[in-house]
Amino acid sequence: MDTVLIVAILYLLLVIAVGFWAHRRGMTSWGEHEYDIGDKSVHWFPIMVSTFSTASSAFVFVGLFGMGYENGISMMWYAILATMVGPVLFWVFGERLRDMSGKFGSYTLVEFLNSRFGDKKGYLGGIGALITTIFLFFYVGGQIRAAGFQFKEFFGWPMIYGALIMGIVIIVYTFLAGFRGVVWTDTLQGLTMVGAMAALAIVGVYTIGGFEELLSQLAAQDPALVSITGGMPWASTAFTIFLAGWIASGLAGMGNPQVAVRPMGMRDSTKMKISGVTAAIIYAPTYATAVLAGTITRALVPDIAEVDAAFGVLVGELFPPIIAGIMLGGLLAAIMSTADSVLLTSSAEFIRNIYKKINPDSSSRQRLFYTRLLVTIMGVAAIYAGVYWEEYVFWFILFAWGGLGSAFLPVMAFSLFWEKITWEGAVAGVVSGFGTVVVWLGIIEPIYDFGIYEAIPGIIVSTLAILVVSKLTDPPRDVLEEIDI
Repeated sequence: MDTVLIVAILYLLLVIAVGFWAHRRGMTSWGEHEYDIGDKSVHWFPIMVSTFSTASSAFVFVGLFGMGYENGISMMWYAILATMVGPVLFWVFGERLRDMSGKFGSYTLVEFLNSRFGDKKGYLGGIGALITTIFLFFYVGGQIRAAGFQFKEFFGWPMIYGALIMGIVIIVYTFLAGFRGVVWTDTLQGLTMVGAMAALAIVGVYTIGGFEELLSQLAAQDPALVSITGGMPWASTAFTIFLAGWIASGLAGMGNPQVAVRPMGMRDSTKMKISGVTAAIIYAPTYATAVLAGTITRALVPDIAEVDAAFGVLVGELFPPIIAGIMLGGLLAAIMSTADSVLLTSSAEFIRNIYKKINPDSSSRQRLFYTRLLVTIMGVAAIYAGVYWEEYVFWFILFAWGGLGSAFLPVMAFSLFWEKITWEGAVAGVVSGFGTVVVWLGIIEPIYDFGIYEAIPGIIVSTLAILVVSKLTDPPRDVLEEIDI
């Protein structure tokens, strides 16, 4: 058997073993609260690294790497601007979200929003859970697609083989391990990701002959590749839109339920500030080295047919089989670290906010069973989507990221810091944010081609809807008495 494949499988097995060890070590009782959020008792460091890993994985290894290959050093702006998600999430929202969700006994972001407005019938939670499930389906599909590409690049397999292998591993692992195991394996993957990107960048620059030689080779292919503005004038509308899109993608991340739920599961809410500082130290350099490694690949191999294969190409160029196997194993495990978090979050949101309202007398054991069943169903559907939908991994994931951020970031922020937001305003914000992204991407952008990232109009429209509708309606006084805003 191929040495690369053997090493990758061994690494993947190590990751799975760590997950089950963490799951068994920290668990005091087994039920939906432990499965969904680790009973809110996980240490701050794995929570922080898990947040980074969940927000990254295939998006960095495959998507951002490929964008660096295609667009050059201008993608460094993404590394600078979009990586605000971790620090801001922990600094601004984390402690308040952790404490307020604890008062309501909420274990997911959507469940917290539903409780925050005293919606006993669960309409807000139901709408939020459906939107979460729809967008996170795309998100998992993007991860599966990334895995299929890597198996195709490393071993020449049809993409469906790699997608099936990783899809089955992800489904089985998520089905069994739950939140605590997912967080600790995410931690291992986050640290692996940092090391892998640093190694690729350092060895790649050395192989080419230094930064000057790298820039020279890129400029010979296309001067725009070495332009920090991507060839656009600094004062142009196009460059302003370019920067605004990356800022919006960073903000949108804080409204992604699979990311926002991380601080909710932290044992000690006073550790949010140190978490934010540590996240800032990890995020930006890792994203920047991913872009740099993508440009190195462009210099070494300028004619790759599929940019999503750039990671595998560079690893094959620079490293012997054993190291390449570790790199591939790290990528696959990082893909798993995001996909399992997404499957777990979307399934938990659906069961806690829809099934639980339809069947309020259901037991914790029954809800746990259906959460696991939904994990399996969504995973199988995502395998199909990842194989047969034609789109770059970068844009596949960015669509889901922006859609969730548009639906939930504004309502989460107002819910935590503005006492005058009403149930009607919250519903208007969630629905309008979701609807704007779908309409913008599906109708407006194909016709007018503004080149504006859909999260920008999504967040703006959602914010305005919350403000206008909340001014016209009354906040739930009985709920406000329970919280301090």
